[in-house]
Amino acid sequence: MIFRKHPVYLWLTIILGTPLVVLLAWIAFNGLYHSPVPNEMFTRADMPALPAQNVNGWRGIFDEFRENPGEFSGLIDDYLFRLMDDVDQVTARGPLNQAERRHLCDMVSVGSKEIDVVRTSVPYRLYLSGMKQRYFRDDSSPKEGILEKTPTLDIFYLHKLEMIHVADLVCRNKYGQAVQILSRLIRTDNDFISSSPILPQLLGLIMLRTDLQMATLVVEEVIPDDVEKRKVLPAELLPLRKAIENIDLSNMNPKNIVASEYMSILSLLHMVENRMIGTGEVVEGIGQMLGSRHATFKILYDRGATLRLLNDFYADFNLAAEDSANIQMASEAYRERFKGVLDRKSPLFWVYNPLGKIMLSVMMIDLSEQVARYAFEREAIKRATDRLKEQMSPRPN
Repeated sequence: MIFRKHPVYLWLTIILGTPLVVLLAWIAFNGLYHSPVPNEMFTRADMPALPAQNVNGWRGIFDEFRENPGEFSGLIDDYLFRLMDDVDQVTARGPLNQAERRHLCDMVSVGSKEIDVVRTSVPYRLYLSGMKQRYFRDDSSPKEGILEKTPTLDIFYLHKLEMIHVADLVCRNKYGQAVQILSRLIRTDNDFISSSPILPQLLGLIMLRTDLQMATLVVEEVIPDDVEKRKVLPAELLPLRKAIENIDLSNMNPKNIVASEYMSILSLLHMVENRMIGTGEVVEGIGQMLGSRHATFKILYDRGATLRLLNDFYADFNLAAEDSANIQMASEAYRERFKGVLDRKSPLFWVYNPLGKIMLSVMMIDLSEQVARYAFEREAIKRATDRLKEQMSPRPN
């Protein structure tokens, strides 16, 4: 036997053959075995319904943003950004004394001319007309939200400018006009919270909270101090009371952002799968980045194992959304599970479903902070809503 005469050949065969056998076994196992596909944790039915595009004021802004993005760039300069922050800080204090009111009015008076110029721009006009539509929701698909920019932050800043405009009207004692605009903002921002992606949901909460802060200032000024006169709500405040009564706190559920992010990741996985398998929609950017043939993809990726991992991660976030006491636990569980399962430095990472783990490690984020912020803003809105309803209720003797 050649191995007896030349033992070195035996050792060379073992040294060179063992890795080859292991590699072939790894390829066979990963290529032939695939985990059962579990049920998806969330579906589109778990999210607020999407309105028809022709009655959605947000869609008109998005279409213009996509066609003419240059109209949105440089719209707000550094001075207006500073003014927006300063006004936010003042109005967040609640009812103002005379010195604070003068300070607020001085600020908005100086900036009113610049704001009037911005109000003539195409984006601002689209924003104002969009608020008149029945709905105002970011209905962008995951593909639109990831492969294209959306005007979410632009809308957030335009809202801040409109709040300064409302403050200017209050300073000039034009309460009727201020209430009309404020009522429309409350209705619009209340609907914006029901958007599909996470960012407009969170920004919608912040926008609605600042609406209610401004409403508190208006109510404090319009409702007279005289007890007898406070028995009847001033006519100027009737639209505001109706807008506040229409705020539906039951629609503000932290589960919405968990479901939204889960479905975004799921959509991305589907897009990659369709590209690799060669069926469905072709997404060129992702396809070029991950270009691989079907057989190789099947060896590196197990859809069932990937979806099960995704469900495990988001089960903890769902518990945090149900009860804010679980937020810290969810964050710690995410970090521990991420370190144990998705750490690429671990040899076990590459044993099975490495591509699925890589995609999840890139796509997922720790949602605990977003869930906590959602719960905080919702509670702030509830307190402000209850306080305003009480302020605008008839006062008996």
